[in-house]
Parts: sequence; structure tokens; C-alpha cells
Amino acid sequence: MLLLVPECHADTALARALVQNQLDLVYHQHGISVVGRAMQDLWTLHGPTRQVVALVDADKKFADIKLLAGFQTEVEVCTQPGCGFRVLGHAERPGHYLAVLEPACDAWLYGAALAAGLDLPALGLPAEVRAFRQQTKRQGAEDTSAVRELLRQLSWARPAAYQQLAAFVARVAG
Repeated sequence: MLLLVPECHADTALARALVQNQLDLVYHQHGISVVGRAMQDLWTLHGPTRQVVALVDADKKFADIKLLAGFQTEVEVCTQPGCGFRVLGHAERPGHYLAVLEPACDAWLYGAALAAGLDLPALGLPAEVRAFRQQTKRQGAEDTSAVRELLRQLSWARPAAYQQLAAFVARVAG
């Protein structure tokens, strides 16, 4: 059984879209260090019987989180400009992965929307990147109609980065 562990509100919105809003498959955590603890706890509780994909941002804190240090095996790479990611596997925890978004998820969503040719103002979102990022990283952003519509449009448009990430999650889910 699959579980997605996102680190922030934008990541949570993306996670929900990747599992077609099956909320029981999304275990929101607040902050990358808390995600590291959750990944360790999930391994202790379920071992290899539970497939887990954490969604985290490649920011300055990433390299400092000791609980994530074991995730070093690169299993998937997307180099799409503005919405790339790396998926890292853990050598001692089969079925546990980190999807490391580069840039951070709020900017990643912006890049994916641009790649899909979406009209952000028509969705109720700012066209300017800074304002977009501020709106999508707010607490509760994942529950706003604008962000939900953005993710629905991305899932329909399937820009390359979104398609690749969705395909990876589907493969892990079996």
C-alpha cells in the first residue's frame, strides 16, 4: 500500500493530485526534519510492506537532515526546466523513496503550470512568480479552490515533469 508524505502545503496539494485526492494516502508533515522522522517511524511500523514516497524540497536544510542521509540511490531524474526533480531510494529500506523537487514545490508548480500553458489568472492565481509562490505556500493552500483547480488542470494537461512524477508514483503504488 502506498503512502505519500509531503513536507508543506504546496507539496500536500501535489500529493493529493498524484493519488487522485485519496486523502487517506497522504500523510502531511510540517517541515523536512519532521518528514525524516516520519519516514523512520513508518519503516519501524511497517517495514517493506508499505511503499512510501516523501515529497520534499531541495533547499538548504535538505543536506543537514540526518534522518534522510540514507536516501542516496538515484532511481529517477527529471531535468525539465523550472520543474525538475530527483527520486532517491534508501539502500536499507526498499520501497521508501524521496522525491526531491527542484525548485521548491511552490516554484515547481509554477514551472509545471507554465510548461502546460495554463492561464494562471483564469484559475484565480497570480501570474507573477513571487505572488504565486506566496499564495501556494500559505497554510491551507491545498484546500483552496484555485490550487485544487491548478492541480486538476495539471493532471489533465500532463506536462512532462508532472507526467513523469505521476508515472513514478503509479509504479510504486503497483
